[in-house]
Formats: sequence, C-alpha cells, structure tokens
Amino acid sequence: MTSGLPILTFHSIDESGSPVSMATTKFRRLMENLAAEDWVGCTLDEAISPSVPGGARKVGICFDDGYRNLLEGALPVLRDLDFAATVFVIAERCGGDNRWPGQAGGVPTMSLLDWPDLERLRLEGWEVGSHGCDHLPLTSLEPARLLRDLQRSRALLEQRLDTTVRLLAYPYGASSVEVLRATRSAYDAAFSTRLALATEADLAHAFDVPRVDSFYLRRWPAGVPLNSLGARAYLALRRSARRLRRGPPR
Repeated sequence: MTSGLPILTFHSIDESGSPVSMATTKFRRLMENLAAEDWVGCTLDEAISPSVPGGARKVGICFDDGYRNLLEGALPVLRDLDFAATVFVIAERCGGDNRWPGQAGGVPTMSLLDWPDLERLRLEGWEVGSHGCDHLPLTSLEPARLLRDLQRSRALLEQRLDTTVRLLAYPYGASSVEVLRATRSAYDAAFSTRLALATEADLAHAFDVPRVDSFYLRRWPAGVPLNSLGARAYLALRRSARRLRRGPPR
C-alpha cells in the first residue's frame, strides 16, 4: 500500500436520493473510473489478504444491509468490469425489508436480498459476510446475547448458503472492547465505519478495519488517487467535519 488500502462501502443502489443511496449511473461512473485507473475491485477477504496477484492495485468494495436492488444496480456494473464485492447480510432479515429499529430518516422502505439472490451473487464471485442478526447495535446487547447474535448470524448464513463466513461489519459501526473481544471469538476480521484508508496496522489488528462510505465519495476531489497522501488528508478533513456535526460525546 502506498498510503493505505481503500475499502469503499455502499448500501442501496437506487434513484431515491436517500442518505444510504447512490444512483446507478453514478455508481457505474465511479467503478468505470476506478477500472480506468487500473484498480481491481475485489471482495474484502481478497482486499485484506497480503497477496497482490500481478501487483494489482486493490480496492475493496462492499455493500452493507443487502438491498435487493444490488441485483440490477450493482451486479451488472461489477460483472462488466470483472470486479467482485462483499455483501454484509442481516441474517434474520433475508427476503424481508429494511424497517428495522433505528433506521435513518428519509430512507424509503426497500426489499432485501433473499437466499436465492445471495446464492446467485456467490456464483458471480461475490463474498457474503455478516451484518448481525437483526441490525441491532452490538454495544446494546448484554454479553450472552451479544455472543449469541454473532454466532447465530454466521451459522445461519453458512448453513443456508453452504459457504464459510469469515467477516463481520458492525451494525452502525458500533463496537467496544467487549464487542471486539466477542467478535474475535466468532470471526476472522471485522469492519467499522471509521473513516480512513486501512493501514498495515489496521490489517494486522483486523477487527476495527476502517472504510470509506459512499457518502464521502460524492465530492471526492478530482485527480486525487484513492490511496494517496492527498486522499488521507481529504478523509481527515471530512472526519473533523463529521465530529463537529455530531458534537462532543455524551
């Protein structure tokens, strides 16, 4: 890595303009620009692996929540470019919708991928990871329920899809010392909402790996490579702005 590994996080690919959405045309343009710059879009397991086939520049691509519109909005784009991705699935909501407690305002009700949909993505080279059982912040769960949520979400995905699930994305990015400890017992790596490029230290620790949410890609400065020092400076600026919006810890 020159200055860090970019891991890009998306949610819904649709035209609603909601806080979790990116328009299909914008998503295609972004992916095509990456391909033109010789990036290789890959699953997060491939992205954090130390091996880099052919010296390729890797960019991890992932989708949280598992919206069904990925089949039309994301899959054809990534297939055309020979890119792959990871989808983090809410295990007990497969085939349902996104009306979970704590859903952000302005987000329309949307369908989630069902089990046949997920199998289709797997056959296309996508990876499936866990996003918990019911999109609850893991920090809100008492220890026994926390461990049960982590283990059940992985087991359910593995049983229904006949695959190995190694990775977790923390719902809402919520983690703590207790959550990290429990996650280590159930997964091989976990991903946060911390806004940064992933460093060697992040990958060595592997249970608080930062990502770049699509919200911050909308105004990415022109001409700044994803893994450059300029990218780190831009993300640091956006982190500061985000802290100011949220105010001091309570």
